[in-house]
Amino acid sequence: MSTLLGQLRPALGDFYDGRTDCFIPLSLLAGANPSPKTITTTIIDSASTAVIADDTLDEKFTKLGLGNELAASLLAGMVPVSGSGYYLRSTRRSGQCVEGAVLLELTTEQMTLDLSRVQETENISPDVCPTATHVVASITFGARIVVAARLALNEKSAEAAKQLQIKLEELASYIRGRHGLKSKSSPAQDCNHEHGKSSHDALGDLKFAIFSDISNWQHVQNVGVEEVTRFMDELPSRMAAMDHGKGVNLFYTLVPIDSMQSIPGFRTCLPVVQTSNGIPQQIIRTFDQWNRVERTIHDYHSKSKAIFFRCPTANRPEAETIESQLESVLEEILDLKSEYRRALLDVRSSRCTSARLTQILQRYYTGKASPKVVEPFLCQALEGLDLKVTVLDHGGQYTDYAGASSAISTGSNIYVFYFTQTMKQDRDSWNTNRCILLSLLRRKSDYVVVVAECAPGEINFPKSRISFYRRYDKVIEDMREAQDHADQSFAKYDLKSINTDGRPMPIDRRLVKLPCPFSACGNESREWHCYKCRQPLEYSNLSFYCDCGHTDVKSFTWQCNSLAHGTQFVQYCPEGLRASLPKLESYKEHNILLLGETGVGKSTFINAFYNYMIYRDLDEAMTHEKLEAIIPSSFTIQRIEDSPSGRRFIQTDIRVGENDKFEADGTRGDSATQKTGVYRIPIGDSIVRIIDTPGVGDVRGIDADRKNLDNILQTLSRINSLSGIVILLKPNASRLTLTFRFCIQELLTYLHRDAARNIIWGFTNTRQSNYMPGDSYKPLERLLQQHESLGLSLTPDNVFCFDSESFRCLAAQKQGCVPTENLNDFRRSWERSTEETNRLLQYVSSLQPHSVTGTLCLNRARELISQLTAPIAEVDDKIRWNIKMVKDQLAKVNNAKTRSEVLKQSLHYERVDIELHRLPRPRTVCKSPACVDFKDVGGVKRPIYKSLCHDPCYLKDVTEEVVGHADLIKCSAFAGHTKCRKATCGHHWREHMHMWYSQEEKMVTAVDLEVQSKLQKSTSKVEARKTVMQELEKDLAGHRKELEEIRNAASQFGLFLKRNSITPYNDAMLSYLDALIKDEQNLIGFHNSQGDALAGNKERLKRLEKSKSEYQTRIKVLENQMTSSDNIELLDEQGVEDMVKKLYSLPLWGSRLQGMRRMVEWSKTESFREQQFRPKVNKEILASLQSQEDKRTVGNTLQNVGSTVSSAISSGYNAIVGVFRQAPNPNALSQDSKNRGVKRRPPEDLQPARPQGYATRSKLRRLGRGISHSQS
Repeated sequence: MSTLLGQLRPALGDFYDGRTDCFIPLSLLAGANPSPKTITTTIIDSASTAVIADDTLDEKFTKLGLGNELAASLLAGMVPVSGSGYYLRSTRRSGQCVEGAVLLELTTEQMTLDLSRVQETENISPDVCPTATHVVASITFGARIVVAARLALNEKSAEAAKQLQIKLEELASYIRGRHGLKSKSSPAQDCNHEHGKSSHDALGDLKFAIFSDISNWQHVQNVGVEEVTRFMDELPSRMAAMDHGKGVNLFYTLVPIDSMQSIPGFRTCLPVVQTSNGIPQQIIRTFDQWNRVERTIHDYHSKSKAIFFRCPTANRPEAETIESQLESVLEEILDLKSEYRRALLDVRSSRCTSARLTQILQRYYTGKASPKVVEPFLCQALEGLDLKVTVLDHGGQYTDYAGASSAISTGSNIYVFYFTQTMKQDRDSWNTNRCILLSLLRRKSDYVVVVAECAPGEINFPKSRISFYRRYDKVIEDMREAQDHADQSFAKYDLKSINTDGRPMPIDRRLVKLPCPFSACGNESREWHCYKCRQPLEYSNLSFYCDCGHTDVKSFTWQCNSLAHGTQFVQYCPEGLRASLPKLESYKEHNILLLGETGVGKSTFINAFYNYMIYRDLDEAMTHEKLEAIIPSSFTIQRIEDSPSGRRFIQTDIRVGENDKFEADGTRGDSATQKTGVYRIPIGDSIVRIIDTPGVGDVRGIDADRKNLDNILQTLSRINSLSGIVILLKPNASRLTLTFRFCIQELLTYLHRDAARNIIWGFTNTRQSNYMPGDSYKPLERLLQQHESLGLSLTPDNVFCFDSESFRCLAAQKQGCVPTENLNDFRRSWERSTEETNRLLQYVSSLQPHSVTGTLCLNRARELISQLTAPIAEVDDKIRWNIKMVKDQLAKVNNAKTRSEVLKQSLHYERVDIELHRLPRPRTVCKSPACVDFKDVGGVKRPIYKSLCHDPCYLKDVTEEVVGHADLIKCSAFAGHTKCRKATCGHHWREHMHMWYSQEEKMVTAVDLEVQSKLQKSTSKVEARKTVMQELEKDLAGHRKELEEIRNAASQFGLFLKRNSITPYNDAMLSYLDALIKDEQNLIGFHNSQGDALAGNKERLKRLEKSKSEYQTRIKVLENQMTSSDNIELLDEQGVEDMVKKLYSLPLWGSRLQGMRRMVEWSKTESFREQQFRPKVNKEILASLQSQEDKRTVGNTLQNVGSTVSSAISSGYNAIVGVFRQAPNPNALSQDSKNRGVKRRPPEDLQPARPQGYATRSKLRRLGRGISHSQS
């Protein structure tokens, strides 16, 4: 059944064209009227009402019973309308109102033509219309009334729509009650006609339009509720007058002509092709969008004309450009509608397919009239008009740059809002400045507010800003910046004194919190900020530090935020400043060391952890344009793309952060972190310091792991304590594999046993294991059972489950790759990880920090045992050799024929000495047997490298005394070849190495001054001989004593290591090396069978075998020292340091031992890379740190609470009495200065606007109202 829209009223048997959805004035029947035998009449006499909630086309068509095809024809303009059908053509012209309607349908009777009897009783017209597709077989009579209502949009559109809905229900209820109808929805909504007065009152603010099939009321616009009620009162009588109460044709039933082929002589036409499924709905939605665009354009034109009459200068040339663009949009929409009409007719006539309609829709959604183009443009244009209206309504001025300059020249106190159209794109600054502007406009003050819309090039700052001028002078350059720093106290340095040498800032610097030096500001300590960079000022070693650099403390002047201070910067008394600075409180440090296997994702975890501290949820993070990252990292994501050749994976590299020479690209299998990095994050009066370390199991080999350990220890030597030691693991290690065991035990080897209580277990990527430790729990628990006595365990308190996938999603979104299909999962991931971040910070701040000295001494002892083994052996050899030399000298004295000659010969004696020379650059030497001499030194063969192939060598990053280091091929000695160019060498580069020091063996002649003196004074040759022998024996005793002390020190180091380490050495290392050696051997064997040359693999195999041999020796030395030291005194951390100092202070060999070790360690330069970040952390993070600090100090606080309360009451009483007793001072700086130390609070009309949640107070002096010191 189809709906009549007021078209030509058809009779039974009339033809219909389904292509155009129109009736044809021809009939199937030859006679004027069909026989009564073929017609059946049914009395219906029913009525119904319905509320049309809004004026969208979809809602209208649904409630009026239009099918999709008829709706498509109506939109194409093919179907003429009249009566109630006019409602479908009516549209709102403005978006400043909402519209709905109440539909009333009255049906009286239905007439049906029996086509099966038509052939028997009627003459069939032989000339069937060739364009007809259907025949009218049934008609339903009655009338339709649509009462449309419109409500002005005085509130938010959603609220207005709700109000209109309620009023429409009220109107429908009134109509049902007036005509005795039943409600289809709820009996409670029925309303008796006696309630007409209350309905009349409730509907008084609506404007109505009536569309009906009733004569003289077919299309009545802009009527009130009185006309509507009068129409409803007259409706029964008017309905009775229409065709004896039957009414008009309302619905009809059509029968396709194809079904009448059995009638003789009846010719059929081509069938009607329906549009593809879904296209009519897309067309309806598209026309709704066009209606919205046209309404918005109409509103823009109306507002623009009104503004022009109020302020002609407000319409700049940009307005003409906007008008031109809007006209172009409307023309484009008209063209699309015209093309749509032709295409719809062609599709139904089989002249083209539905693809043509799809092409028109695609052209619209990608063209200049598409929503993604038009809506942002219209929103921006209307926003500009709304701004103009707001400014003019509140008495402000809207002008251009020249107009603003003219206003400034009047000398008034004036605020000027400068902006260009491009600056609106920075929504953060634009929205904040609009809030400030609105606040300024609403003030009841004599200040002038000017909005200056500038042309490009007229202003040279990048963002919109509001400046304040007083008497021609600019007092505040940017109100937005002034607002951000309104409560801050500033210190300004002499520009000539700033030092920007780039040296690292001291890690022990403290926040500067001092009283203001100005006498009127009281003794309250204030936090000071640099006037230029606006960052907190920090102090260390008589210098202040900020982002600008560092400056001597005497170079600053001070201006606090007190009401009494004024605009001047005041000098601090040097004596008072020097006395106050040492008393500054240190930050509460929370140092977190991150350890983990290579590839566990430490770098990504740190970036994710940093973002979890800033943003509470993923949606908040996505709204910010910039991705917050403190360390460079990278990863890849994949997506599936459909292509003509089939589905395929598309891979995208996502890079985070800026390039760093200490960070590699982890996407290619390298270990990402190459050096230890320290990231300092100030949070209030606390510091969270995250220490990122290279991973254990570095892909570059065991040597790289050792270098990494040295680098970690060098970094830790710069800090005092560790609050938490987070060992990161993956949750999917289901077995206790060799690699897993090696990595865990290697990490535990580093740590002092007292650090066990600070060990925290963190699991990454736990979304796959439902945010639990997963399969890794059982093997880790089994491994930790070996150290139960130390308290190492896995508990819900010290286990934290993170997931970095949400951060990866955020990073991908910032680069235009958004995996929207799992967005809710990523939101959940962010939520859980944020909870774990808060819990981790709470837990870390509740722990007793571990003193780094213990861990450093532990590794220092291990290091001394292994690294001093060779120097001690060499010293031992030299001592024995010197003892031999002394004995030889004594024998010569005893065998001398003449005692005087013996004494004279003994006056000068020779001994072996070693001279060490530190080289500024390494030298490349050959270690081939042909280039090495071995000399006997005290019975020990020592190598002498006679071929100095390149001296000095300028290569960097070549490890000392490593034969065949990979980077040596770049040495000039080889000039790009594999063999040395030096004529006396010529050996392969893999037989060379770097040396950083030289050892020269020398025979030195010593003069015994005491013997010389006695020779001169003594007349007795026998006495001279006794003197020489006593000195030589004393020298021998000194050598023997020092040798014993060196051996005793090694044993004490071994005992210290045994008693204080979690595990002295990694017993999984040898198995790990065996596995690596086996893998390399298998790889070489496979490629040898293929005839491939793998020199690199063979060299790697040699290095692995050498590492294994060295580690076996190291374990043997450690075990020997730990076994032989059970009865020796146990050292503590300080004892280790004292023992080292004692060794280095030995009279004969101390300096030589220290020199030898320094030569070995000279290339291991100290590194400490600390970077500072100042995020605006969310409140939960700040609360988590503060709450735990409070818990740690509450015990001490309670002990002193009694005296504190008594003191506070006494002080408070005295202060109150003092205030009330103080007489007013007529010579005070200002009335406000009576309240010394109180932060300045400007009058209400001078307070700049704040974004939501901004509670800081503005500075009076920054608004040009401060009182200078000269006025006092």
